Amino acid sequence: MAKGYKVNEPIRIRIRCNGDPASDNPTVVIYDEVDGTFATLTLGTGLTQVGTTRIVKGEFTPDTVGEWSAHAIDDQGLDVVKTYSVGQYSIVSIGAKVATLEAKIDAQDVQIAANQLALTNAIDALGVVAAGGGGHFG
Repeated sequence: MAKGYKVNEPIRIRIRCNGDPASDNPTVVIYDEVDGTFATLTLGTGLTQVGTTRIVKGEFTPDTVGEWSAHAIDDQGLDVVKTYSVGQYSIVSIGAKVATLEAKIDAQDVQIAANQLALTNAIDALGVVAAGGGGHFG
């Protein structure tokens, strides 16, 4: 499933290098929505090796909507491009808004039930008979 990303929120990247990151110079170039160079990440400057694995990680924060990409290379032939769809909302932010709205709806349902009970009790206290069922004139 494609994941949407949000403007001004960090995007984390992980790349598995072909060689040893400590000696094979992994580099990730971040391209913005118009394919301009946004950032260049290297070990010690935006990239960090994960333990003693061949995985490096880093992040960048897109500043506008569009299709962004990360091009990763190393001295052992790594050549990978990853793309990121950046919008005004992310799946995570939409999910948080939905959860907030669901909580508000649940609270309204509780209030409606309480109001309905109070109204029923008030009608019963007044001795009002529900309409319908007919009656007679006398």
